[in-house]
Amino acid sequence: MPTFDQQNFFPVEKELGMSFKPQKELISFDDYRFNQITNLENLSDDEYDEIAESYIELTTYSSGSKLSGYPVFTQDDPRYKEQYQSYDILLFQIDSYDTPGIMWGDAGVANYFITSGDLKSRNLLNVLHDWDCH
Repeated sequence: MPTFDQQNFFPVEKELGMSFKPQKELISFDDYRFNQITNLENLSDDEYDEIAESYIELTTYSSGSKLSGYPVFTQDDPRYKEQYQSYDILLFQIDSYDTPGIMWGDAGVANYFITSGDLKSRNLLNVLHDWDCH
């Protein structure tokens, strides 16, 4: 395994196992579909900010590592760009953790997306990978 210095940086320090439990979640505020689904764009800036702040606080449990669900971003959802909007399914998300040693840049998160058609046909050759950090 390479050492962690400026020339050889890899975000995962060692091989790790993962375990999951089923949970329900709301669409994340960062998801490019949030405004389409909630229809909040007609509010005043102050009203929008107040609702956004409350909603973000309510959905903080969406962070972490997970299979499927709604992604969380430290910057922006890359699917705001039309060329990536077909990647509508989150395959999995890997968050940063000091322990056991996963760090995407400066406490970021990595997301892997797939199109619903590719998922249905079990084609894992066309996956969109995105990671961002603070």
